[in-house]
Amino acid sequence: MNRFIRYATDISGEVKHISEVNEGLDCRCFCSACGGSLVAIKEMTGQQSQFVHYEARNCKQGYECSLLLFAFKILSAIRQIRVPSGNLAYKINHSELFPVRKLKIVSTFFEQQNVKVGPHISLVLENGARLNLFVIVTHPIDKNKEAIIRAENTSALEIDLSFYKHQLEDDDFESEIVDDVFNKRWLYYKEEETLMRNIAQLAEKKDTHITSGVKYIVGCPAKKMKNAHLSKNLIKEETCNNCPFNINSAKDPSHNGSQLCLGYLQGIEKINYENVETFVRTQLESNIKKPEKNDQRLWTISDLWQNNPEKRPLLVINNFSNKIFEISANPISAFFRYGEVYGKNLDDFSNLNQIYYHNLEIWSLVEDEGLIRKFQ
Repeated sequence: MNRFIRYATDISGEVKHISEVNEGLDCRCFCSACGGSLVAIKEMTGQQSQFVHYEARNCKQGYECSLLLFAFKILSAIRQIRVPSGNLAYKINHSELFPVRKLKIVSTFFEQQNVKVGPHISLVLENGARLNLFVIVTHPIDKNKEAIIRAENTSALEIDLSFYKHQLEDDDFESEIVDDVFNKRWLYYKEEETLMRNIAQLAEKKDTHITSGVKYIVGCPAKKMKNAHLSKNLIKEETCNNCPFNINSAKDPSHNGSQLCLGYLQGIEKINYENVETFVRTQLESNIKKPEKNDQRLWTISDLWQNNPEKRPLLVINNFSNKIFEISANPISAFFRYGEVYGKNLDDFSNLNQIYYHNLEIWSLVEDEGLIRKFQ
């Protein structure tokens, strides 16, 4: 197996290719993995030129660090890198909060002496954030090292170059480093995790209600229909999951399938990944209050009739359709006699209307005194 070391650092810390240095020990270069002195061996054809260790060492990562130095040299010249989408895969307005994107690089540093996490490339990005790059060829980053990298509190990206574990191919290496995203993995995405913590402070965690096998989300702010202020505004779970203002992710283990809703915030419909951080920061600074929850219990029509004899005829609201009905006949008797339950739809006085979902616990009494007097 020929793993030729073709990149090293010289005595001043500058990255050098084998073609850029003098032969032998006059190259004055060192291994970025173990720190040992290197000898530059140059063949006449130029194809087998390489650095070798001056003294025999059991250096297992010299070749890997050589690729890291090559990546450093490329990024220092190109000054941009394409990164994969976020680990948590959260969406808003049907678009990813952290999609695949190209980041502009202001400056690059080769961090060779970091004892905690080992050699890596440190980038300063256009927005002032830092990004650390780690290259793996034959030595994957284990969970312990990943935990240490997270503790550094700087975004970190792993680039898998195991394709080059036998030998470097110069032709496509640049595209692997700069443009490819399938070989990259976020070890820690500080911006994503910080934003999601802030969004969690703003979001309403919605309650759920299950009746007759149907799962509803309680308190949908997108239901601007008539009587919304009197209703618990139920919405079916699948509808909520497809709502652009529902923040959810199957990849985030802390999410646990709960519904995080931002629909109550003004201007939320204009949010995308480019302005979401500014929007969230502004909302937090304004100390906006979340809507108060309607604690009114949900019932079936039959239960409401039985438990409220003094309030008959009943004025009830269907918390799913937000329609208000007047119930003047025993719904249990009507159901057994006719197989239906009827009530007077207060939006349409022309005739009685069949009440659907009469066996579901999605009904509440209308407690608005003004509305009750209006229809008495």
